[in-house]
Amino acid sequence: NALTLGGSPGEQGQALTINQGNNVQFRVAGATDLGSAGVVQFLGSAAVSLGGAVTGSSTLVYAGSGTLNLGLVGVQPTATNTFSGGVLIRSGTVNVTATGPNGGGAVVNNSLGSNTVTMMGGTLNLLVENASANDTAGKVYAFPNEVILNASATIAANRNTGTATGN
Repeated sequence: NALTLGGSPGEQGQALTINQGNNVQFRVAGATDLGSAGVVQFLGSAAVSLGGAVTGSSTLVYAGSGTLNLGLVGVQPTATNTFSGGVLIRSGTVNVTATGPNGGGAVVNNSLGSNTVTMMGGTLNLLVENASANDTAGKVYAFPNEVILNASATIAANRNTGTATGN
């Protein structure tokens, strides 16, 4: 399945509200196209996973009370997302996956792409997938993204040793 948003110019843009019911998650396994202009806001309380490629040039805004997963947690991404409008986190949790080389270094297949992340609250979890289980503490994994903090927010980093692949 795929999700395509038309892109609406201006700061209002489009809002997609997904509320949780009975612990159900909203998952897009195919591509997500954010559109060519404006802002796309994800709102609501449900866990939302964008598991396929994310494209377009609209700004991705997360202002929900749940979780937005860019990439699938526990699954090594096979490509870098190419959306280019930036990421704004207002609340909730945004999980970002990337592939980490054994021994540390610059991540590849980053689900944030090269976007700047602006935080006005919430939590950003940077998850390095496919890091060797033999890697010990002290390894450094570098994400290329600029992060701008405009309010109190949390940034966390962790690694997973799963080897499943997908994007």
